[in-house]
Amino acid sequence: MAETAAPRAAITNIMVMTDFSPASEGALRYAAGWARRLHAAVQVVHFMRPASFSLAGDAYGQLMEQLWKDSQEGLDAIEAGGVLSGVAHATRLHPGDIWDGLPAMVTECGIDLIVLATTGRTGLSKVMLGSTAETVFRTMPCPVLVLGPGAGAYASFEVPRSVLLATDIGAATPGAVRHAVALTEAAGASLHALYVLPPTDETYTPGVAAAEHAEARLRAL
Repeated sequence: MAETAAPRAAITNIMVMTDFSPASEGALRYAAGWARRLHAAVQVVHFMRPASFSLAGDAYGQLMEQLWKDSQEGLDAIEAGGVLSGVAHATRLHPGDIWDGLPAMVTECGIDLIVLATTGRTGLSKVMLGSTAETVFRTMPCPVLVLGPGAGAYASFEVPRSVLLATDIGAATPGAVRHAVALTEAAGASLHALYVLPPTDETYTPGVAAAEHAEARLRAL
């Protein structure tokens, strides 16, 4: 019996997380570019993360007041900057930490895709401070598009000519395929699927049969 084609993914509401850094600006430009291609809306959100200033003591209240003002000015600058020109959008300032508000906001706003940038923190700083991008990627129920440390270099959005779908052909693959197809079609690009055979070691060497089996499963996608 022939398999029924899976429905295409619909991306109509994109969230961009910003901390007003150059990398975040690149992520915003990238999200706006995709929004125009997909005819989607954009929600720009900044979390104040007050827990980061819990040791401020008596100056905490004054610091939070200034932080709110600076954050609102940052969002106003995004509104005035023209990056989202022609795109249906809203800006949101959340007074709490990311994990206090992000899950509920994703659900309430019907977010289909989160876009954010990572600074590429490594080593001891990553152990001590963690990675917001990695945690968002692993915990949110919707797809997450993470731009690397070079995101600030995206002075303008360039439509991708080629999309790579890297897969382990596991349970999450159908969802990944749907979104890869949606982005590829919106961009008028070509789609390439990649599955990497397990590495050769003393106990296992992939043979011809394993390669043929993997290729057959990729074609079945």
